[in-house]
This record gives sequence, structure tokens and C-alpha cells, in this order.
Amino acid sequence: MNREERLKKSFLEEIQGKTMVSKARAKDLLDEERQDEANFEKIKTNVYDIFEKMFNISYKNIYSAKNQANTDREKYQLLEVEFLKFLEKIPAPWKQKAIKDKEHGLIEDLIIEELKISTAEEIRDLFQHKYEKFQ
Repeated sequence: MNREERLKKSFLEEIQGKTMVSKARAKDLLDEERQDEANFEKIKTNVYDIFEKMFNISYKNIYSAKNQANTDREKYQLLEVEFLKFLEKIPAPWKQKAIKDKEHGLIEDLIIEELKISTAEEIRDLFQHKYEKFQ
């Protein structure tokens, strides 16, 4: 298995594991009638799902049969660039909304946006760790 396949396997396994834990935690919290906390776990699950899909899109775009112009090393680097673009672009409106929520004293909305942002940052850190590990 080459490095990009090891990266893909390792990164996706960890993201899928986090998704499963978050889903189970949401269910447990619902069973305990802790609706707000369960909703926060559902939000985290959604963010994990979004970036799992974005990673798969990035991987497919870089390693598709159409993309034969680059060396393996260049493709690996392009994968990082492509996925990190998603990790910047998608949370950008969340960050803007968090600023507005804070200005208007919308604490619950602010907490939700901060949760989405911190989950995206967690995913970025995980990806960069895995990327460097297999480089």
C-alpha cells in the first residue's frame, strides 16, 4: 500500500471512528433526556461527515485517471492543498457568524458556531498529523 492509500485509510478510519463515537454519545445523551448536549454531538457528527466527504472528493480529484500530469510526490502535495482549501473555505462563514452572534449576544448560536469551528480545527490537525506521518 503506497503512502496516499495509507493516509486515506488511516485518516478516514479515525474520522469514521470519531463519527461513530459522536453518534453513540448523542444517543446516550438523548436517552438521558439531555437534548441540548445531544444536539451538540449531532452537530459534531455533521461536521465529521462533511469533511469525510470533502476528503474523498479531494482524493478522487487528485488521484483520478484524468490527473496523470503530476508525479506521485506532487499529487500527494496537491491532496494536502486541495483538502486544506475545504478546511478553510467551509468554516469561513461559521467564523463570520460567530463574530455576529457574539456582537448580538446570541450565546447559544455562538456556542454552536464555535463547536463547528473547533471540530473543523480538530479535523485539520488530525489530517496534518496523518499527512506528515506518511510523507
